[in-house]
Amino acid sequence: MRSLLPDTSPSPDPRRERNHSLIGFGVILGIISLSALSEFSESVTTTDHQNSLNMIVRDAAVSVREYSSSQGEEKALALSELKEVNKYVKTRLQGIPFYIDLHEDTASLKVNTSLLTCENLLTSAIKGGLKVDGEPHSTAKETCEKNDASPFIELSAP
Repeated sequence: MRSLLPDTSPSPDPRRERNHSLIGFGVILGIISLSALSEFSESVTTTDHQNSLNMIVRDAAVSVREYSSSQGEEKALALSELKEVNKYVKTRLQGIPFYIDLHEDTASLKVNTSLLTCENLLTSAIKGGLKVDGEPHSTAKETCEKNDASPFIELSAP
């Protein structure tokens, strides 16, 4: 016989099941989107970092050129700029991509050949008005690859 009392057992609600499915699907899409966004932002950050590093090298190259060709007060100002660049590179940048070698009357910029950024940094330093010391090479890439004697390539004012 059937009971006259109402059935209190939970009956499956199709709307609730569909909502749970949609929430699960949304979570999966969110995770996929976040991972894709993370990879995209990482590549943008890497590109931005490389661009800012190239600008720092180009500015440092200009300062090296000015220091090597100036006298008096201008030379003192250029020297303080070069010291600030060296301090920034040593404290803020990983792997020391370049540094400035200061001499009494001249300065040179030395680019680290062991880093993947060597070619870009060398190109930026040349655009800043410096030349590669030693044997001339046709491209920045060849210069970075051929420099076996030292982990740094020296660039100086022409």
